[in-house]
Amino acid sequence: MDTGAAQPAGPAFLRAILGPSPRTRILATGLAEVSPASLAEWFKAGVVAVGIGRELFRKELLDRRDYDGITQRASEMVQWVRAARRAAG
Repeated sequence: MDTGAAQPAGPAFLRAILGPSPRTRILATGLAEVSPASLAEWFKAGVVAVGIGRELFRKELLDRRDYDGITQRASEMVQWVRAARRAAG
């Protein structure tokens, strides 16, 4: 399969995979960046879910035992995912 200039494991690669296999459901993990913009890109490309553990459980938050910070980060990321899913249609 020709994926053109798609970056391995990026949204463009995902679109290339889903082209001939539109019923495939993909959960993306190990994202290089987790931001509202990057999540929107992934959902527009066709993922059904994302794994964001590394970004959610940041080392500095764990080292400080900042559970309120982790809770706040989780709430923020839930909002990002909801917005990304709405934007993807």
